[in-house]
Amino acid sequence: MSIENIKYLPLYDRYFHENQPENGRQDLEEEGFASKTFNLPLSKLPVDFSIQDQSLTLTWQEAGKRVVLIVLKMILFPWGLYELSKYTLQRLIMIPIYPAQSRIIKSLFPELNGKAIDQKRAAAVLKLNRSSYLVREVVMEKNGVRYNGLLIGRRDNLQNGRWVLQATGNAEPIESCAPDYSFDHARSHFNTLLINGPSVGKSEGTATPDTIGDAQEIGLSFLETAIKAHHIVMAGFSLGGAAIGLAIEKHSFKDNVRYLAVRKMTFGRLSSMGEAMVGTLGKKIIKWAGCEMDSVAASRKLAALNIKEVIVQAASRPTGPLPAVEDFQHDGCILPQASLGYALIKEGVTTNKTFVCLPRAAHCSMRAIYSASSCIQEFAAGGSEINLS
Repeated sequence: MSIENIKYLPLYDRYFHENQPENGRQDLEEEGFASKTFNLPLSKLPVDFSIQDQSLTLTWQEAGKRVVLIVLKMILFPWGLYELSKYTLQRLIMIPIYPAQSRIIKSLFPELNGKAIDQKRAAAVLKLNRSSYLVREVVMEKNGVRYNGLLIGRRDNLQNGRWVLQATGNAEPIESCAPDYSFDHARSHFNTLLINGPSVGKSEGTATPDTIGDAQEIGLSFLETAIKAHHIVMAGFSLGGAAIGLAIEKHSFKDNVRYLAVRKMTFGRLSSMGEAMVGTLGKKIIKWAGCEMDSVAASRKLAALNIKEVIVQAASRPTGPLPAVEDFQHDGCILPQASLGYALIKEGVTTNKTFVCLPRAAHCSMRAIYSASSCIQEFAAGGSEINLS
């Protein structure tokens, strides 16, 4: 069992823990929500929230063993070549899976590089401020790796304890869509937290299934611990749905918080995508390279914890009773047999699941992206409380 050392800035205690809205609002604006420095590098910004897993702190004996292991791999050429091949293949697979993190893709598509994202961030903040939203750029740190995010809410909602952790698609830095998601969530009186995955925007690190999950899991811990949220929606679109799933697998949920998971247009398992596209070999390669992302496992955990989950998928008929596996359709990106909805129906994982089926829906259509708004409104009205008994 891991022992975590958690730290966060004092301003969150002043604003979110004490029932002093006017004084708190002034503190918050002074300490970043009205900042004009949204383009500073992470090294120049304070760390809002950090988690250090004490079990990962190496003693000098453990560090020595790791050095010996690396030397052995270099001496034993076949072993070292095997590990290098596995790592190289993983990096190649992650390029099409998560293009926003790839240096190669960033060089080919300037809109994904740092300068362009800085401009998008400034424009997004200006748009939100003009609509009476407060925005703070937040820095999350897990085990020494820093991730950048945006904490957004209307002035009259920020202290209401209702938050959406929103994970975005594979070529979608949070700066590109922060206003749209925030406006949508505010209609249900929810605030929004978005966090860029590893190596996207200003976030550090290398993108692997493990670190993709870390980026969202630390956001979940931040909302529970620093913000003291009592209603949390864990929402993800496309690859973001898988990222939320990876976070769910890692997370220890609280018994005094209400949760809802919303995953839109995502896959069941990445290996299923590989199998659907190139056959059994694709499935084996993804698993061997350490690229597997199992969204079904997260759905099983949510069912066991009695947490409601909404699954949005392209299908041949609209929402009604439980869909059949043959109802799911290709959305232009996710093949039907690789979709999360297909996998859950096929494997009988339907407890506490709501399937929102969108006839002939395109993957990135506005209909798909905003399809679960009514479910979030229902959650705000009643909610589904976690049961850890």
